[in-house]
Amino acid sequence: MRQPKPPAPFLVFTLLLFTAWPFLYMGLFFLYIAATMFSIGMGRAGHGLPWMGVFMPLSLLTLLETLVLMVLYALHIIFNPLLANEKKIGWGIGLVIGSIFAMPAYWYLYFWQPMREKEEGRGKDEARTLQAL
Repeated sequence: MRQPKPPAPFLVFTLLLFTAWPFLYMGLFFLYIAATMFSIGMGRAGHGLPWMGVFMPLSLLTLLETLVLMVLYALHIIFNPLLANEKKIGWGIGLVIGSIFAMPAYWYLYFWQPMREKEEGRGKDEARTLQAL
């Protein structure tokens, strides 16, 4: 079986940022809601949710970004020659059911690991060349 060429490190790290964004946004949103609830409990109930004008469009953009990521990961799962058909089905189901939780695991196994193996292999080749000199 032909080994696929690992993607460029820039693309791997860019994909990591987009994959991590839903988790970061979820944390920011929960902090915002907790802070708002705390301020309402302190007697400032008349102010409402002042930052909701920022968080609603950001929520919609995060949802759209997650859907685009699901499509990208699904395409990678379908065309990944390293995955057997049974694993493709498993990853596909995991992607649909646990989208933002399955994407980081898939990224680590099929984007990060091949890139690291490529870099380690290149380092070994350079070491062999230096030893030959």
